[in-house]
Amino acid sequence: MFEKVSRSWTRPPSPPSLGGTGTELSPSSPQTWGVGGANAGVDETSQALSQRHREKGRLLHHLSPDLDLKAICQDPQRILWQNPEAALVDLGEGVVLYEFRSKGNTLSFKVIEGLATVLDRLAVEDWHGLVIGNASPNFCGGANLVEMAGLAQQGRLDAIEALISQFQSLLQRLHYFPKPIVAAVQGRALGGGCELVMACPQVVAAAESYIGLVELSVGLIPGAGGIMRLAAWASERGASERASEVQPFLSRAFATIAMAKVSGSALEAQDWGFLPPTTRVVMDADRRLAVAKEEVLRLSREGYRPPAPRQIRVLGRPGRAVLEHGAYLFQAGGYISDYDRALAQRLAQVITGGDFSAPAWVSEDHLLALERQQFVPLLREPKTQARIAHLLKTKKPLRN
Repeated sequence: MFEKVSRSWTRPPSPPSLGGTGTELSPSSPQTWGVGGANAGVDETSQALSQRHREKGRLLHHLSPDLDLKAICQDPQRILWQNPEAALVDLGEGVVLYEFRSKGNTLSFKVIEGLATVLDRLAVEDWHGLVIGNASPNFCGGANLVEMAGLAQQGRLDAIEALISQFQSLLQRLHYFPKPIVAAVQGRALGGGCELVMACPQVVAAAESYIGLVELSVGLIPGAGGIMRLAAWASERGASERASEVQPFLSRAFATIAMAKVSGSALEAQDWGFLPPTTRVVMDADRRLAVAKEEVLRLSREGYRPPAPRQIRVLGRPGRAVLEHGAYLFQAGGYISDYDRALAQRLAQVITGGDFSAPAWVSEDHLLALERQQFVPLLREPKTQARIAHLLKTKKPLRN
């Protein structure tokens, strides 16, 4: 994302002040990736069937697949509910699957509505829990930009704000749901798809999972909890609540979003805060749904309890000044455009909690409200509209 505006869209090595290595990925540009990153949980199930593989000291497993979703869906009795772009599938043993079927597995209006319907049923049915996933090469391509752009062109920003608020509330409900919900991730999980994964308390991820918040590449900022959750990640990483302890992690989270970084592996995604520490990484992507089902059953058997509500330490205006100075240096050096810097300033406003004059504790809802306040007006901006239109037309991001 950060490239001299007179050149093609390939980021040069970043100045060390914004830290972190990473790879950017447009929603349509396939690349080849390696495995690397941070500590991760590994799939320890069915060890007798596994071929052990060690990568950078971490023990991973390659397991044969034993859950064929295509074959399951051929049985009409296993389809418990569906609309044109999503379905609820019975995986057996009291576990159900919410499967995306939209083009590119995007989060269309029908996919979002379907998820709300599925959570309603999960609350009343005698099921152990839910897996969210699919049999496609990629988990989710993010928001449906065609639908979003259509509303913006009609001037229906109130409808967009209502949709964003609905999706935020839906992901919060998912995060705190009293039954286990496990995401089964593979390939790309971008933008809103990344935010959906981040909202899931437990994740099973194929080693080759490429996860990132890429909204700034289309002139937006994350609007469904991605900023809030990375702010919480930074808040929890400091040795204490002192600003000097939190700021390095907050700067790292800010750079991850501002540079539209996409992880090169599940392990790297975990290191960046996109996946929880308890993530189970499987070497065989075809195994992910089976392991996710096993994980739902294990969590239910052990008496699952959802995460406790939390307060998030934000750094206010002093912390924002540090982040905005970093964006200024990138812009002055020709790494980003003026509009990229303007987007980064909006991002900094949200991730530091708004206009507090000093560090403070805030609720998740406070940061979600800031996300909405900054997200919706961007759809009026001509440069954002140009970026969205260019991506839809050419499948490549526009640097303007």
